[in-house]
Amino acid sequence: MSKSLYVGNLSYDVTDGELADLFNMGSGFVRKVRIATDRESGKSRGFAFVDMVSEHAANLAVGTLNDVVLSGRSIRIRIAEEKGAPRVQYSR
Repeated sequence: MSKSLYVGNLSYDVTDGELADLFNMGSGFVRKVRIATDRESGKSRGFAFVDMVSEHAANLAVGTLNDVVLSGRSIRIRIAEEKGAPRVQYSR
């Protein structure tokens, strides 16, 4: 089962290949990289989704690469929420 990661705070000039290289960590952990782009301009929106080959690879990437500086920006990584999954809201 693959896991998808949300990668935020990306520099607008980071490429799919650069993200794949970073997240592969020399072991072929990445299945797919999708940088979110603006529909009209085609420019990066500053975040991406990286599909990893396993839950273990996804957790390893979060633990190892969160806050790593890539192209001058400290990237933020978390396990992506499944599309359509209910959001849990907490009340005080």
